[in-house]
Amino acid sequence: MPWQAGVPRPREPSLAEQAVVDWNQARIETQKHLAQKYALENQITRAEVLKRTELAKGLALIVDAFTSRIMAADMDRKVKEDILKDLASWPLVLEEVAHGQSRLETKKETQTKA
Repeated sequence: MPWQAGVPRPREPSLAEQAVVDWNQARIETQKHLAQKYALENQITRAEVLKRTELAKGLALIVDAFTSRIMAADMDRKVKEDILKDLASWPLVLEEVAHGQSRLETKKETQTKA
């Protein structure tokens, strides 16, 4: 398409301009990563982050205590089975909560941003 008279042509950015743009983008990415790092460190400092394995051990002890009391209780067998079935699902609940709270990007989220 020929250019019309009086209409300025778009110019290509120089190598120096492109280098500055690339450097600014890299600096912004670095700042984002540092912000995430510091946020995580602050959460750890304030004890907002728990070790999943230690939490699972503690919950297992609680569930064992409930189980022994339920088995010793004078209840209908069907009721006991229902309660024990509900207690047995705690590892799945823990996994769902952990997944919902995770702020780490998955491969899908990273690919959609690109």
